[in-house]
Amino acid sequence: LGESCVIHAGSVLGSDGFGFAPAKEGIDKVRQVGKLVIEQDVEIGACCTIDRGTFTETHIGRGTKLDNMVHIGHNCKLGEYCLIAAQTGLAGSTVIGDRVLIGGQVGFAGHQVIGDDCIFFAKSGISGDVPPKSRYFGYPAKERMTAHRESGYISRLGELFKRVKKLEKILEEKGNK
Repeated sequence: LGESCVIHAGSVLGSDGFGFAPAKEGIDKVRQVGKLVIEQDVEIGACCTIDRGTFTETHIGRGTKLDNMVHIGHNCKLGEYCLIAAQTGLAGSTVIGDRVLIGGQVGFAGHQVIGDDCIFFAKSGISGDVPPKSRYFGYPAKERMTAHRESGYISRLGELFKRVKKLEKILEEKGNK
């Protein structure tokens, strides 16, 4: 634990990761023998959970700030000066670059590499690697402008459906003459 860190009430640091494997009869637990490294000037909000590594380490970079109720899975690596809002979850082995901003309730599927200086808007679902300086939004998350454009199209589908029905009716009437 680095200098000048703040850990708020109810947070659990270094717990076992979600490591299980199907067995002949039931489910076996995978031993979690790695560690957790938290660099200096990190703030961890209330009721966060950060798993230690399975065999290696989970790492939280210098100056990173976690809001309340954030979960960081085993083997994750967070860069320096990241801001992560409440109810965000990073599944195991996710790698986050430096200066990444993550809105509330964002989910990362795991085993992903996120470039430096990215922004993820609230309630986004991230399921693949993301290049540096990207802005992602939505579920499934897409580049922000693409996601907003597609959302606009979807909001007009009802109107488009009515117009198509009207055109079909006109064509049908012309075909019966």
